Amino acid sequence: MMGWPVNCSHGNSSSAREILAGVSEAQANVQNPELSGRIALCVPDDFRITDLHRTISRCLTEPLLWVYNRRVAFNDLTELPLVAFPDGCAYRRAALATLERRVESSFFAYTSASYENIRSAVSAGLGIGILPAGATTPDHFILTAREGFPTLPNVRLMLLYRSQGTLLSQLAEVLRRLVTQNTGG
Repeated sequence: MMGWPVNCSHGNSSSAREILAGVSEAQANVQNPELSGRIALCVPDDFRITDLHRTISRCLTEPLLWVYNRRVAFNDLTELPLVAFPDGCAYRRAALATLERRVESSFFAYTSASYENIRSAVSAGLGIGILPAGATTPDHFILTAREGFPTLPNVRLMLLYRSQGTLLSQLAEVLRRLVTQNTGG
């Protein structure tokens, strides 16, 4: 970038100075990058990566919910048809632990590792799903204590990284600051 003199004697001189300062800062960052490398960001399927800011802000505690395509009373069900993720999923374990004290008969009507398939199965009425609040869709009915469903625990989504490199440490710090700013925590 060439250094040309700018006449700021007319109009919005402070705006022009701000723009030039921003351009100078961008130029300095490009010419002298503090860090370089590649980062692979992996997030669960329920996060819509098009809204990364919201995604990062959700990396906190979120309620786990019973969802179905319509309202149904817990006590009206002789068997509880579940739509769930495969064995090993924390959501599935939480639901089973909660039901252990309440239901004599439940079964897995549909199992999938895909959030989209789980949501679609719930919407189609194949069974009652166990999803975090942010993964529900507008056509899902959230089943609560009003319908006799036991309260599920909250789930905590976390940012984990393996490398101790400077690049990942600084990315983790930026993400932590974003979450703190957006949640007041």
